[in-house]
Amino acid sequence: IAMAARADQAAILTELKAFLETEDDGQRQQIVERIITDAAYDCTRVSEWLHGVGVFAPRDPGRGQIGVPIDDGSRLKVVLRVPMGYDMRRPYPLLYVLHGSGGSGDGIIRYMEQLLGEDIEQYVVAAPSGYRQGLVHSSTRPSSEHPAALLAVRKAVHIDSDRVFVIGYSRGGHTAWTLAVLHPDEFAGVVAVAGTLTLRDYGELFETFLPNIAATRVFACWGENDVMAADYVTPSEDGGIAGLNRELCKLAAGLGLPLTWYEVPGQGHSNITPPREDVEELLSATREHYPRSIRHVFRLPYQGRTAWIEAHAWRGPWWDQKPLRITFREGEDGNDPLVQRKAMARAVRLRLGEL
Repeated sequence: IAMAARADQAAILTELKAFLETEDDGQRQQIVERIITDAAYDCTRVSEWLHGVGVFAPRDPGRGQIGVPIDDGSRLKVVLRVPMGYDMRRPYPLLYVLHGSGGSGDGIIRYMEQLLGEDIEQYVVAAPSGYRQGLVHSSTRPSSEHPAALLAVRKAVHIDSDRVFVIGYSRGGHTAWTLAVLHPDEFAGVVAVAGTLTLRDYGELFETFLPNIAATRVFACWGENDVMAADYVTPSEDGGIAGLNRELCKLAAGLGLPLTWYEVPGQGHSNITPPREDVEELLSATREHYPRSIRHVFRLPYQGRTAWIEAHAWRGPWWDQKPLRITFREGEDGNDPLVQRKAMARAVRLRLGEL
């Protein structure tokens, strides 16, 4: 039964706080009914009201950590850097920063401090240590650890969800690209340093996943001589990170996507520092709320969400399900490895979700 209209904005703030503090779905539904039947309710002001509810505890500036339970039963350690002068009453932009292989959350935060200097105090910085998910098609068990980490950070500190940025170096750069294409609506911008969009023998799927970033800005930076394979000793047949990034940039330009890039002359994989002015320009961006059109391709059900649409059920086969049926088109040579790769990519494409 709808409650009588009260035209009371203060009451709405009290109700919103109660909504956030309870875990009871029944109580939450009753609260929603009371809010939306209040004559003072204005859907365009909900974000403003949420930021004014006052559910965050004070936090001292500096580094700390939070433990995030993830769906395999383990806990992910996230190093949290709170800026000087942190005021729990106002929202802060978030830098979600990702270390490379063998690195740590503390290490990648130091990298960001060097890159941004005193400007780092404008942001809350969160850095998971020892994360496992980095590729679209990973050999490890699929996990929603990054969305879980972002949610935990939002509960711990007052974050402006319109200004969340992911920045990664090396393996972190690969992961930044992966998050850009699989969770584009989470971020206002993405910076991938010395990394690329890695699809493990499925490079033909670049054109499938790249359009996911149509409303999310991406800045890629790599070394001109970053051409080695994963062992950093053997030259890669596909040109390494530099070669793949050049291909991605060419494809993105042809698709009209918001990808900008900088190739550092004479540098390899190490000691890559993107131009600060390019990074700061990207960090001024705000997330687009309601793009006029959506095309989102994803691998797993929990990735099936973007902007104003969300998937709730999966029908039919999926990428990892065996067997994968390969068919060749008329005139194709099934013994040609390149033809085989293209046929495998077509078969995988049929097993991806799409909104």
